[in-house]
Amino acid sequence: MTKNSQTKINTPTNQKAKTPEETLKEKLNATEKANLDFFKEGLNDENKFNQFVLLNEVKIKAALEHIRTELENCNDEQKNTFKEGINGYFSQSSQIDDNALDGFKTGLNSLCNMFTGG
Repeated sequence: MTKNSQTKINTPTNQKAKTPEETLKEKLNATEKANLDFFKEGLNDENKFNQFVLLNEVKIKAALEHIRTELENCNDEQKNTFKEGINGYFSQSSQIDDNALDGFKTGLNSLCNMFTGG
C-alpha cells in the first residue's frame, strides 16, 4: 500500500449518510436491484418501502427472488398486472413486516406460467 493510497481514506464527515435503500442495494446483484426497483414501483408507497428495506435481508432476497421467478414468463402487460398485485397485496396492511413477507410468495403469483405452452 502506498502512502498516497493511505491518505485517501474516506471519513464520515466527508460522506453523506446512506439511506437504508442504498445500503441494501450494495448487497444486491444486478437482477436483485432490478427486482427491488420493480417492487418499489409496484408498491408505490414510500413509507412501506422504507419499512421493507429495513427487514431481514434473507427475507428481502427471498421476496426479490419470488419476483424474478414470477416475471420470467410474463409479457409487459402481465408484468404490469403483477406490479398492481404487489400494491394490492401490501395495501391490506398499514405496514410491511416479516409476516407480510413470509406470505408474499404464496399470497401473490403472477399467473404468467399458466399462459405458457408448458
